[in-house]
Amino acid sequence: MTEVAEHWNVAATLAAISQLRAVPRKPGERFGGVAVDASLRLGAARFVEALHTHYRRDVAPPRIEATIDGGVALRWRRTIVGRTEPVEIEIVFGHSEIEYAVTSIGHDGGEFIDEGAVREAPDLLREVVKRYFVA
Repeated sequence: MTEVAEHWNVAATLAAISQLRAVPRKPGERFGGVAVDASLRLGAARFVEALHTHYRRDVAPPRIEATIDGGVALRWRRTIVGRTEPVEIEIVFGHSEIEYAVTSIGHDGGEFIDEGAVREAPDLLREVVKRYFVA
């Protein structure tokens, strides 16, 4: 069963990406406090624009978060064809590549369904979006 997303305001999503702040470093931790990289913001924004342009009715807006190393994470929860439990789809724009993971959200804590990395957003559209959003 695929889900039909409500029309979403891509401008609000792009604004949220542009306003991301560094993940605060907690006392005693070595990670966090790294400003979100402008080039990674731009990559995530371009991906969101392409996603909205090509698949707006099939894809809901993502949750947007900064990563501890200055990257941008986009997350969705949805039901996909062939699975009874919902899944979380996470795409992380990092410094050397764009990583993705698809995890079930079951009663047993979930399981990895798929994960990988690509270098370019068009590869991400082919590897993740066409497989898990518009199947």
